[in-house]
Amino acid sequence: MGAGPDFADVYLGLGDRPADWSGPSRPDLQFGHLWFIQNLLAYSLLYLLCRQAARLLSRGRDGARPARPVPGHRALILLTLAVAAATYVIRLRHPLDTWVPVLDFLQVEPARVPQYATFFTLGVLAGRYGWLERFPARTGWIWLAGGLGGSALLYAVGSDAPCFIVHLPLVVVLQYAPAGRGLPALAAWGLVSVVAVVTAFPLAAGLRRLPGARRVL
Repeated sequence: MGAGPDFADVYLGLGDRPADWSGPSRPDLQFGHLWFIQNLLAYSLLYLLCRQAARLLSRGRDGARPARPVPGHRALILLTLAVAAATYVIRLRHPLDTWVPVLDFLQVEPARVPQYATFFTLGVLAGRYGWLERFPARTGWIWLAGGLGGSALLYAVGSDAPCFIVHLPLVVVLQYAPAGRGLPALAAWGLVSVVAVVTAFPLAAGLRRLPGARRVL
């Protein structure tokens, strides 16, 4: 079957509905593996509408753009936690690789919407306020190293069940280390969190190497 009949019968839905049709909607009106271009176009159109609305609302006001500070470690940590929480809540209802047709032609994977929407918004803000030109290289390298290190640990362990077992007693022990040293609560939390994450995964990997442990973990 050529491209013409496929487009008319499947994409536009002019042909008979196949008996084994498994698509989310009929007619198909989907772009296959070009879904990311479709989603990017939708985000761009939404941004354009927001820009036009902002211009209408700001008529007669001073057009000077206020300076925005470059996000630091605290802002990045809060952003990471917010995206992770939103992703977790959405994936309870829409697991990975669950696609939802929006307006019967926009292919959306809700499980990744918090990440895509956040990264698109960050890109707009970074370009608008010059964050990429002013972002400290040291901060970027620290977060890059943390991301690569965490990914490597997750890949090495292969399963989070052993880590779930060892992290509780490990965190309890580590919480006593900063006690009585005069550290602020935020600093103590950060110290315990970093040491626990760095230590828990190697301990979990060692636990899985015990005889018979891999069968149950």
